[in-house]
Amino acid sequence: MNKNTGIYEDLITDLMYLRKDKGFTAGRLRNASTLLRVLGGAGQDFLDLRVRFISAVNSLPDKRAANLMMAAYGLLPGYKGLSQLSERRKTYGQQVGLKIDAIAKHENAAIRELAIQLLTARYTMSPLPFSSNVVPHNAALHEYVEINTLVKDRLWQETTETYEIISQVDDVGWLEISSDIPAIVTSTCDAKAVTEPSSNGLRHRFCFDEPLMRGSATTLTFTMAPDSLLADLTSLVLIEESRAFHEPTIAAKFIIKFIGQQPSVIWQYDHLAIYERPGKPIKQQLLISDESGTVTATFTDLYGGMFSGVAWGW
Repeated sequence: MNKNTGIYEDLITDLMYLRKDKGFTAGRLRNASTLLRVLGGAGQDFLDLRVRFISAVNSLPDKRAANLMMAAYGLLPGYKGLSQLSERRKTYGQQVGLKIDAIAKHENAAIRELAIQLLTARYTMSPLPFSSNVVPHNAALHEYVEINTLVKDRLWQETTETYEIISQVDDVGWLEISSDIPAIVTSTCDAKAVTEPSSNGLRHRFCFDEPLMRGSATTLTFTMAPDSLLADLTSLVLIEESRAFHEPTIAAKFIIKFIGQQPSVIWQYDHLAIYERPGKPIKQQLLISDESGTVTATFTDLYGGMFSGVAWGW
């Protein structure tokens, strides 16, 4: 018998318990001692534990199972107000065309897979095994990133970016991004944007009125548009929109809208090095724009400075 059989079954019991009633909440998690242990210990901040749990769910190989688990635990957008498991199953069933008993069956199978992921710590935000004093692997965590870009007749027009951030250290007074195209940045949140030249382009710093403390969450939103006085027109011809995810990122979405001339091919790519990107379009990665000329690509568990995004050919 495997020496972990006992903890495996205890973990499954906790996961079964936690999906009931309001789902994954701080109060209910306190009663799930085995799950607390594998997530890093009862002394951890609830935000850290929640982030790790979501990361473990998103690491499931079957993305349909991952979405099912997110719904069951009340972690999908729009599910927070559903206080009973039956309500969440009904809502999710209507979205994916499954009956409630079928959803329950799939949940049970997914929970057993999730227990394995948690025990083996094979997910981005995993703590050291059974440690009680570790935090996610970087000083900051991106819980969600959204990149929304407008392209007209091949030329970049505007990008709106959103970063939902959880600080893992104290006294974070500012956050910074860089760009190699002359751009005007407008903050649409409480942070003040300051742009300075750098060796490779421009450095955009977003300063907070009050420093972020460990465990605090904030949403950074801003819009970038080309500086028509400085930008070379040829530099605005886009063939991709991507980001290097240096900070661990639980989920990211790229939304690209094409007005006028439409690309001949569009594809998404994931975890590529700087000189590998944007790769070549293969069948499994092709994207089709909707009637408005918009494509959307979503990613989970991004890290290590690797590039993910959307590319296209004209």
